[in-house]
Amino acid sequence: MTRPTRRASRVLAGLGVAVIAVALGLVAAAPAYAASFTVTNAADTGAGSLRQAIIGANGSPGSTIAIQAGLVIDMSTFANQAVTASVVVTGDASNPPTIIGPKQSAIFQVTGLTASIEVDNVTMQASTTVTSGDAITTAGGPGSVTLTNDSFLNFPSPAVELELQTGDLTATHCTFSGNAATAADSDGGAIIVGSVHNVTITGSTFDHNHADNNGGAIFLNAANRVNISGSTFDQNSAGLSGGAIGITAWTGSSTWTGNTFTGNTAAAGASHIGGAAFSVSHVPPGVTFIVDKSTFSGNTAPAQSASTSGAVGYINDIGGTVQVTNSTMTGNHFTGVVPLKTGFGIDLAVGSTEATGEFDVVQSTFDESGPGKDLLSVNTNLGLVRIASSTLTGPGVLIVSNNPHASAGAVEVRDSIAITTSSADAIDVADAGAEISYSITSSVAGPQLVDLGSTQFDVTDPQIGGLGNNGGPTQTRLPLTGSPAIDAGDPTFTVPLTDQRGAGFPRITNGRVDIGAVEVAGTTATTPTLAATGVNPLPTAWTASTAFATGALLLGAVLLTRRRRNTAQQNTARR
Repeated sequence: MTRPTRRASRVLAGLGVAVIAVALGLVAAAPAYAASFTVTNAADTGAGSLRQAIIGANGSPGSTIAIQAGLVIDMSTFANQAVTASVVVTGDASNPPTIIGPKQSAIFQVTGLTASIEVDNVTMQASTTVTSGDAITTAGGPGSVTLTNDSFLNFPSPAVELELQTGDLTATHCTFSGNAATAADSDGGAIIVGSVHNVTITGSTFDHNHADNNGGAIFLNAANRVNISGSTFDQNSAGLSGGAIGITAWTGSSTWTGNTFTGNTAAAGASHIGGAAFSVSHVPPGVTFIVDKSTFSGNTAPAQSASTSGAVGYINDIGGTVQVTNSTMTGNHFTGVVPLKTGFGIDLAVGSTEATGEFDVVQSTFDESGPGKDLLSVNTNLGLVRIASSTLTGPGVLIVSNNPHASAGAVEVRDSIAITTSSADAIDVADAGAEISYSITSSVAGPQLVDLGSTQFDVTDPQIGGLGNNGGPTQTRLPLTGSPAIDAGDPTFTVPLTDQRGAGFPRITNGRVDIGAVEVAGTTATTPTLAATGVNPLPTAWTASTAFATGALLLGAVLLTRRRRNTAQQNTARR
């Protein structure tokens, strides 16, 4: 981190003039400059103690406190000095110091309303002899919290607690393990945020954290963007919803990419909302939430008499766009399923999509065999629900309980494999029904599932291999030799450059796209076939395009846009 450098003093005319100017009050007092402090003393007070270093840093905003390698500071019998000015606290990366949490208060209690804190290469853990407080708390304001290569272990209240911050929270290569939010602090086992600007979590691990209410690992009441990448959430639990992550509100588009969610649980409770991996209250209009290149496995929520929604993920209301792309869900299920206790949306459940809302599953593999009903559940759809280039097998694939949307194509399935493994319909859409094309499904055509062309119905065996490591960051199911999925996709569908597996796996080989999330390797890759200008036999077409951010390709973020067709084309296509 770059710190302010000392500026040279201005020489007015000479030493005598400078002295006179200061004496007359014509020159402002020199500002305090950042300094460096070293902690070598594990005691509460005295030279080289952490308390003494914080006192010094409070008088020199932007200072650095370096803690001696391997030093163990046990605060079980004392409370630390409050932080009132911005500071960087750093330890040794190869032999990090350990700070044992103080009784009731926080290790770093930031009370300065404009203060930011950065902590690097430090292990913070709860005391085993007294009831510890938090690791880091803030009092609100524009300050930011930046954490790098830190560990937060076994705190009996949220390890990191942010109040009304307008700054950012950033955690990089950190470990949060065994933390719990109980009693008064009942949300956010590892991290709880009242409000914050942007949240960025990279390469971090959250395991065995618990919250009595929501957000077993992380609970965010309000934030702008929440970007999470390359992180692992394992064995976290919540007494209500959001076994790993619970979010009430956010206002900025967010991307979760390259993450793994395994073995998380949500008890649901009276809310009947699961979301063992994540629970999000609202995605507002104009906001896009992307889950990309991620794996969700072994996550569970209990079935209930009033039906639990979403064993893996739950989103209450979508006014913007939610896209799940290039991801795999497997081994997730509802527990305790009996005839009068059920669960809907084993993998994902949505309470409602607004008129401006869109819920997309694109180029993903969902493969479930455990108890529950339907991989995807939408209670009320007033916007758009779309499945494209995906391979989905389980006890029912998609259920939309209320679909009063008057326009065609409010629910669409395209270039996908949708196979039920139970007596339930693979695609069960009420009211206006759904449209399907260039797909393979165990369902049959009818007024609730209208074929727009080249769909293979009533197929129980699409001849695809089992879930396995076929390259790329997520497991997939490859079409076997002779599978009806091979070279049977929509030749007019503009597709991404790669299949679910990413770089090195072109989306089209042998001249035509396969149905489903992955492509069988051919001898040569070909340029994706584009839709013919002005001519398309389908009433709607999606254009899948890669997105660019500041000139760099955002791999796997597939954006779907809808092109309207004139009435004559629609009528022709339906004859």
